[in-house]
Order: sequence, then C-alpha cells, then structure tokens
Amino acid sequence: MAAVLDLRNTTYNREFIMAKILESMLKYQKKHNIKSKCMTNVQYYRDALYGMGVMCKIKPTIYITRRDTDNALCFDIHMTIKLNDILYIDPSFEFLSEEKIAIFHTINDFMKYCKNNDNIRPLNNKGQETSLYRSVQENHVFVLKNFINLVKVAEDINNNKLCITDKNYYNAQADYVENKMKNLKGTYINQMITSKARFEREL
Repeated sequence: MAAVLDLRNTTYNREFIMAKILESMLKYQKKHNIKSKCMTNVQYYRDALYGMGVMCKIKPTIYITRRDTDNALCFDIHMTIKLNDILYIDPSFEFLSEEKIAIFHTINDFMKYCKNNDNIRPLNNKGQETSLYRSVQENHVFVLKNFINLVKVAEDINNNKLCITDKNYYNAQADYVENKMKNLKGTYINQMITSKARFEREL
C-alpha cells in the first residue's frame, strides 16, 4: 500500500518531499519506458500533493515539440499540474524529455501563436513542409476535440473525481515511489493517501 510522508513527523520540508516524489515518478517512467499515461500521472501526483496539504489544479496543455527522429514539429495535447500562478509541473517523463518550442494552456493562446509564427515550417503527415498555421487548421478538429476532452477530465479530477485510466500502472508507480521515499533517512511514513489506499476507498 502506497504512503506519503506525514510532514509533521519528518526532518524534511514540504518542497523537498514534493521534489523527491516527482523525481521518483520520472525515474520509474524512464526505467519502464512509460508512454501515454499523462492522465494517470497527474492524478497520482495530485493525490500526493493533496495528501501533503498542497493545493493545485490539473490543466490541459498543448506542447509544440520537435521530434528527434526526423526533426518534425508535432502538437502534443497533454495534462500538467498548475501549482501556482507561474509554476506548472509536468509529472510525465515522456514529455519532459522532448524539445519544446512552445507551451500553451488555452486554445486561444495556441491559435494566436500559430498565426503569429507562420514562418515556422513543420512537416505534414506526408512529410511535406507546410506552414505552422496551415498545419493547425488542417488538424483543427483533432486539436480542439482532444483539448475539450481534457478540459472535462481536468475538471473532474479537480472536483475530486478519480480518473485513473490504468489501475495497475497507478499502483505499480505508487509502490515504487513509496519504496524510494522509505529510503530517506529521518522520515516517518504513516499516512496512507495514494495508490491502492485511495483507489480502494473510491470503489
């Protein structure tokens, strides 16, 4: 059963614990080559933060990234955690390891950027060079539909609804993080707030 530190009984401050949990998550994902699990990742890290009394919000996010294999630009519709007015946290190694050209948290900002930076030349699905804005227009329905879907999921998670897409992965990552946290000297773990503990309470 996964646990998170009770900060009233630890020699470490809250920011350090937050960083160590995130670090352990990213190491686990890198080790196991985890892909397409952003919803479960934000759910888990949000659970951990809430268990420590840290308020945050899940936010749908659009990345413009550069693909390593052919240097093509891609649009990634993703989920991140808004910790405060200026700090967003991405608990998914898959996206942290990519080169990002730009990051957006609203459709309007994304479209405005694409229109104002039409000199950027991404490749289309046929490998042909096109303009950034034209590429977005060609994929507008896909981008808009997926972003709206993630807006709804983010609202559900922010309203304390459990949105785990993969229970086994959620629990496996949580167990890994718990074991890493237990190795920290001077800590006292006694508060069951994530992983199987929370999942089973919701059933």
